[in-house]
Amino acid sequence: MTQNLTTLTALFLIPILSVLAPLMRWRADYLKGDYQSLLRKFEFLDGLGWAITPRERSEWLLTLTEKQSLEVTASDRMPKHYFASKKQPSVTRLLENLEESSWWSKHLGKFSYFVFGSFTVLVVFGSFTILLISVQAAVSQATLINIVKVIVSVLAALFSIGFVRFSVEYWMFSQSSGRFEETTCRLLDNSTPISQEEATKLLHEYQIARSSAPMIPNWAWKWKQKKLNTIWEQHRCR
Repeated sequence: MTQNLTTLTALFLIPILSVLAPLMRWRADYLKGDYQSLLRKFEFLDGLGWAITPRERSEWLLTLTEKQSLEVTASDRMPKHYFASKKQPSVTRLLENLEESSWWSKHLGKFSYFVFGSFTVLVVFGSFTILLISVQAAVSQATLINIVKVIVSVLAALFSIGFVRFSVEYWMFSQSSGRFEETTCRLLDNSTPISQEEATKLLHEYQIARSSAPMIPNWAWKWKQKKLNTIWEQHRCR
């Protein structure tokens, strides 16, 4: 019975998950594109006061659920208190929003990298530990072959489902977000006036880096939300 279940898992369940994973990623990428487009418009609206045209508004309203539509105010601004800056729409507010966003992305990306990376290491270590124990226990050849099939399938699933890729990309996104945060802080701390063109270019570059990275999981945001909000309000908010 155990041997049959092991074979079933190795030959069917894990490959099925490996097939379903790309389909789910395609769906996530589609939703991510709509979300990023909406977020870019809101960032310029909240930072510089650039109005969202009726044509743009009609397009992104179609992508929102009824609950999400209720979270957007009548003026089509960001949900209340999305950014902590108290400035009026201006270049300074745009950069303060960018500083806050990149700071959050740096820490949420680092946390996501830690979770995905730790899970990957544990699975790889556990797989080889099971294989070593099986060899030392001198199990039958048929059982050992089934164990090897499961281990190979699990390791292949780590790559096909995306755990290895996510670990690397979250780390890269965290590092790039940190660099944007440092650049933004230097601009805000400098007494030299900042041009709108320079600030807009920097935000565009950050938006490009963010759109090429995987979206931060909701569970990571919920896990860190309270702590990061408290630290930002007490120590980082200008």
